[in-house]
Amino acid sequence: MGVKGINKKSHQNLIEALDRLEEIQRNNGLPSDAQQIALFKDELNQLLEHYEAILEEVIMQVATYDRLAMQIKLQFVNRKLRTLKNIVPKGTESFSKLKKCISLLNAC
Repeated sequence: MGVKGINKKSHQNLIEALDRLEEIQRNNGLPSDAQQIALFKDELNQLLEHYEAILEEVIMQVATYDRLAMQIKLQFVNRKLRTLKNIVPKGTESFSKLKKCISLLNAC
């Protein structure tokens, strides 16, 4: 299941449509939904702000994860694999596992 983000342009369009609806009602002497419109706009804006805060948190979390993963890959696993490559006898099951591990690391 994919995640769909909030489209800012769609948000702005909906807010503008609410504003215009309110204006049309006011200009034509129709009963006003101004209070309901204000509540809708406020709730939409709060939800968008909350979404953007969560999105920023996710961005920071991904960056933190990427930094740690790169550090582990470069400073720990690569070093260990190079050492093992010189120690583990070729043609053994352990060497096959070592090659598989190197392939997995290269695919990251």
